[in-house]
Amino acid sequence: MKLTRGQWIALAISLVMALPALSVGFYADDWIHEARQRGLVARYAPTWTQLFEFARATEITGTPGPQEWWAGPEVQVRFFRPLTSITVAIDHQLGAFAGHVHGLLWFSALLLLAAVFLRRILPEREATIATFIYAMGQHHAATYTWISGRTSALVGVFSLLALNAHARDRDRGSARSWFGAALYVGALCAGEGSLGALAWLVAFEWIFAGERRESLTLRALVRTLGAYAAITLAYFPFYVLAGYGTRGSSAYRNPITDPIAFVKTAPERVAMLVGDAFTGAPSDFHTIAEGAYKGSVALGVIVTVAFVVLFARARSRVDAMDRTRLDALALGFFGAMAPGLGAPPGGRVIVLAAMASSSMLAMLFVRARDHWKTERSWRARSVLFVIGLFHFALAPLLRLVQPVALRAVVRSHEQLVERSQLAPHCRAGDEVLLVSAPDPIAGLYANVTWAVLRPNDRRLLRVLTAAPADHELARVDERTIELAPIATVFLEHPLERLVLDPRFPVVMGRDYPLRRIRPGAPLPGEATDQAMVRVVAMDRGRPSRIRVQFERAIERLPVCFATGFAGAVRAIPVPAVGERVRLRYAPGAMGL
Repeated sequence: MKLTRGQWIALAISLVMALPALSVGFYADDWIHEARQRGLVARYAPTWTQLFEFARATEITGTPGPQEWWAGPEVQVRFFRPLTSITVAIDHQLGAFAGHVHGLLWFSALLLLAAVFLRRILPEREATIATFIYAMGQHHAATYTWISGRTSALVGVFSLLALNAHARDRDRGSARSWFGAALYVGALCAGEGSLGALAWLVAFEWIFAGERRESLTLRALVRTLGAYAAITLAYFPFYVLAGYGTRGSSAYRNPITDPIAFVKTAPERVAMLVGDAFTGAPSDFHTIAEGAYKGSVALGVIVTVAFVVLFARARSRVDAMDRTRLDALALGFFGAMAPGLGAPPGGRVIVLAAMASSSMLAMLFVRARDHWKTERSWRARSVLFVIGLFHFALAPLLRLVQPVALRAVVRSHEQLVERSQLAPHCRAGDEVLLVSAPDPIAGLYANVTWAVLRPNDRRLLRVLTAAPADHELARVDERTIELAPIATVFLEHPLERLVLDPRFPVVMGRDYPLRRIRPGAPLPGEATDQAMVRVVAMDRGRPSRIRVQFERAIERLPVCFATGFAGAVRAIPVPAVGERVRLRYAPGAMGL
């Protein structure tokens, strides 16, 4: 299918806007992959196909999850993404810059294949506008600014290869596409989000039947999509029996092992992703603070109601073929979104669903423009203004800002380690106990960031809190300290609760081991001089003060205390017995 000139222009502009990502460097999970590839953290060294197996319930692997004292005893985050894993492993052999160049190549392929598919299912004007909206979408930022976020790009590329192959074979008169089914297997090896391609295949068959003035029957679907359905049915038992999936996390909801929790959170996540897709407002903002999550849900509810009203009005005013397209696109949107509802909301999970929302917005835009030209209706003008404002102005602006902002965050996290000041309070080989961090991301990834940037200083960093607030550190006795955030509580931030198991809530009076993962230890998780954390005060259902008790006097242990404020990891003297010290908070680059 030949692309229009407008589609080519949209793709070119989108790629130029992505170039600032080349300077971002490693971020978040990238540090885990880099540390593992270099063999810097614990003994667990995944193969090139296992980089997205972050934590297993039965072992501590040196990832940020299980190190936190509040982590549940059965934390598991294991994804089956061998294809994506191999591409990321290659990047970590070549370096961050090469990794981002590699990511932009996959992003280019994603945009090109999306444009081809949109041209196939939409008329020329609508396809051009839909391609522009899709290509400018801020939800793409994570697919190329974050190396570990490439899963979305590969899911999109291989899913669209399958969809385009299927569409080509159907146009040629074939009842089914074996090549498309083979590419669908490749898509499932890229990531779980590829399951959304099945909804798109049904949507395509619906449109395909409408173009031929035929009715879509279940029998016809089984005949044409039977191979895809069989692959999907085989995928689920394999995924479960091989031990993949998530467990013990407040952020990830596994629909297979914890369907009740999945159903409870699905409506608010649907609202957030609808808001992201139809307004371009990043649902990723929920990671900033609890209030941002609630605001994102509220925006999503408003947008969902507005979408339903507009959809119903548009559907009643178009011809039969466009009505079929709208119905099929709605199916494609919600069906492609469904696999991502188990993960924390974010633009990365709507890479397939956004093609449908972009198509529906394009159809609404064209109809409103035609209506305004003939009747000068204020309703039509309002639709044009809103779509134009969100998707032709604000979304491209957010696309430009995100790599720059992320680069600032990455650089601040690097400087925490590079500018560290441990002398004279930390001796060589002392483990560093972080009693504060500038933001939750810096705290969660402190250990692996240190391991990568200071490979010759094989010390361990352990995090007591990442609460963005002043803290009070008090020495109770020779073996015990207490720590409390001022005017807030522990585990208030969504990212801190990533490994908090709702089945094992943190409660007052219970002891939690301060886990230790020393590089080169005989066994992963082997501990000496074990410390225990006890919650001694609660507020609003969350810990407000903790007590850390060591097995010996603190001065006799290979341990020192440090803060992550003021742009560097800085060691602080151990308070004297009975002394209380206030640690002043300084916001990091995330502004938290």
